[in-house]
Amino acid sequence: MRYVLLFVFGLSGMAARAAEPLKVSSEIKQATVYLKGALLKNKASAGIPAGRSSVLFTGLSYNILRESIRIRPEGCKILSVSLSKNFLDLETRNEKIAKLKEELVKLRDKKNDYANELSIYANEKDMILANKSIGGQQNGVDPEKLKAAAEFFRQRLTDILAKEQAVKTEMGKSDKRMAELAAQVNESAAKNVYPSSEIEVVIQADKAGTAQFDIEYYINEAGWFPAYDFRVTDLTSPMEIDYVAHIYQNSGLDWKNVEISVSSSDPANNGAIPVPKPWLISQYNYRLQYDVERPATELAKVYGRVTDASGQPVPFANILVENSSVGGTTDFEGRFDIALPAGAQRIVVTSVGYDKQTLSVQGGEMSVVMRESNKQLETVVFSSSRSMEGEVSIKGSRDVSRMPSAYGEIKKESGAILQSNVNTNTTAVGFEYTLNEKMSIPSDGRPYTSQIMKREILAEYRHFALPKLSRDAYLNVFVPDWEKLNLLEGEVNLYFGSAYTGKSVVSLRNLKDSLEFSMGKDPNVKIQRTAVYQKTTGGGIMPNKTSEYRWATEIRNTGRMPVKLKISEPFPVSVEKEIRVELNKDLSGAAVDKEKGLLTWELTVQPGEQKKLEFGFGVTYPKALNMRFE
Repeated sequence: MRYVLLFVFGLSGMAARAAEPLKVSSEIKQATVYLKGALLKNKASAGIPAGRSSVLFTGLSYNILRESIRIRPEGCKILSVSLSKNFLDLETRNEKIAKLKEELVKLRDKKNDYANELSIYANEKDMILANKSIGGQQNGVDPEKLKAAAEFFRQRLTDILAKEQAVKTEMGKSDKRMAELAAQVNESAAKNVYPSSEIEVVIQADKAGTAQFDIEYYINEAGWFPAYDFRVTDLTSPMEIDYVAHIYQNSGLDWKNVEISVSSSDPANNGAIPVPKPWLISQYNYRLQYDVERPATELAKVYGRVTDASGQPVPFANILVENSSVGGTTDFEGRFDIALPAGAQRIVVTSVGYDKQTLSVQGGEMSVVMRESNKQLETVVFSSSRSMEGEVSIKGSRDVSRMPSAYGEIKKESGAILQSNVNTNTTAVGFEYTLNEKMSIPSDGRPYTSQIMKREILAEYRHFALPKLSRDAYLNVFVPDWEKLNLLEGEVNLYFGSAYTGKSVVSLRNLKDSLEFSMGKDPNVKIQRTAVYQKTTGGGIMPNKTSEYRWATEIRNTGRMPVKLKISEPFPVSVEKEIRVELNKDLSGAAVDKEKGLLTWELTVQPGEQKKLEFGFGVTYPKALNMRFE
């Protein structure tokens, strides 16, 4: 009976071993990176037996959206698919980090020993130098004793200095090794804080052979954000736009030599239709609250510093504007400076090994303190109703094919591609750029830059000035055919000629007929505003006083190109009947907006030309008031 039982147990062991799935590693071949998230495409091959068997695909990205898994086999049929985590590989990787840290601790202890040894040598040297006197003040010194003492001091001090130098050399070697170990620990920790995923598939094959598998799955731990360089060479040439993609990922796996596509879609935003709430009214509340437009933030940019809990800078942290594709990254000192699109309310700060921070945009410098993440081993639960397709909807009021320029008329089509490093695919809900060259992106959360394309834009250039507030003229650029440019909201670096003039942002929320960018001050346009007349009359026995003012503004174009300039001057608008404002009759042809209280001139100033504008007004008001309008 004992032999029968052994035989039965032996069969059970063989059956258990036969039921173990075949472990197969796969390789990432393609990645479609969305504004938030990425769709990865892996390829694998495996030798399979005839009939029913299991294949376990190992070493996959840790946080896979379960319902996004798609496996297409060749040579077999899939019966079932299951997803699990592998924590054993994580422990193995953590053991490597632990060994590195152990060596680092030993080196620090050794460095302390070196420091103690140096302290002993320093004390011995001080003791020798303190006792170098060998003769009294009344008695002379025996020459032989003097010679012996000098020899002793020389030999002993030489020996001490040599030993000190040797210890310092060893300390330098230890410092170098400690720096290397610390960097390796940080790099390893950044890449290996998560367990890997495994996908087990049960397959049915008609015959034994080699089967090919295409594996697709979606992850959240990746994304990209666009940036642009806008270059204006001169006012008679088209503007050039350089498209740049900043791609980052923290999937737990390095992407090595992968075909990369960046998409304007955002699966994290499912674009669900809003459902109206009941419009309840009362005598105290009759406004439709969610129909009231929220005021856009008045900040043009946000800047600050990202640190950890100990105050150390966090370099290469991603700063993303919530509900936008605008983003940036911190420098080595943890500092960031990002232009904001219209309506921006919050920023999202992420970095490998830290919890995500969502912060309201504030005035002045922002200080962001990151907290170390305690979620490395947690499983994220996803909603199965999430859409895998986002939506990009950009609307304009009209298509401008011919727009009068400040210095001529645009006749040819705008948006010609001068250089392209991608293949472009336009869909019903957005567009997708596939890089011509494969790219490697480490799993460290840092943005890696890829050039997309360079385009030529036929833009209109205009100058604006408000001499009462500033004596500078500002150059603005208007891009009429923005609909054809496949632009997303993103940060812009502005260049006029070879000079960097600052930052702006592509904001597609409050578009009119054209995109508008300020290139900053144009030093070639000189403006001088002078008060030429000022007089106050009345008062005394009169009930009112009248103050009269007149100014002259001179404009000179010292550049080589004609300048189309719009100049505005404010004048007071009375809201009380006791105060009356009267403009001068001679306003040098200004257009008058009495509601806004604004005088406007539009003129073209040729190179070397100088023009002069004059305007003025009088204000009559009660004599008890002391009013000035300079």
